[in-house]
Amino acid sequence: MNYSASIADQCLFVPTAATEERVAVLLWVDDFVLMYESEQTASSFLARLRQRFNIPTVGPVAQFLGMDISYKPETRKMFLSQEHTIDVLLERARMCCKVVSTLKNFIEYLLQSSQLVNTQNI
Repeated sequence: MNYSASIADQCLFVPTAATEERVAVLLWVDDFVLMYESEQTASSFLARLRQRFNIPTVGPVAQFLGMDISYKPETRKMFLSQEHTIDVLLERARMCCKVVSTLKNFIEYLLQSSQLVNTQNI
């Protein structure tokens, strides 16, 4: 299909020939995510894959490899979160954690609640 693995990641495939639009395929075992700019590109890519494999149509990606994914086309912004995966892992390990939004808040929390932190080095 004229895609080759990226130098940065062997699971990321990009077209071997120069294209006018950005296209990439993330592949992991039997799951993949196709990133494209043109609907024609997506249709053509999926049609070629379906000649050899049974590929269901599932719509926009919402989850991949434990990441929750949301995309806003109007702003072209993507948000990735692993909150659910982390919650499951913490529950399995029977760990209870307080949520802290930033490292700064975490350091302030430690300073207020513990004498274990050497404040001279912060």
